[in-house]
Amino acid sequence: LETILSARKRIGPVVRRTPLIEVTEPLAAKGIPGRWWLKLESLQHGGAFKFRGVNARLSKWAEEGDLPEGVVTFS
Repeated sequence: LETILSARKRIGPVVRRTPLIEVTEPLAAKGIPGRWWLKLESLQHGGAFKFRGVNARLSKWAEEGDLPEGVVTFS
């Protein structure tokens, strides 16, 4: 939990708060039981959750004084 909260504090200023929407009713109408939610990370910078992860890692390296000179990411 401490690791998660620390990452949240570091990346909070640069990531977008994306909405969480419930889609239970349309799925129930199709016979799919349970409560279902979508986290709309497609609204994040870069259109994916990966923005959070890369920023968490890079900010930790920067905090530790171990930030690499060049970083390339892809998915």
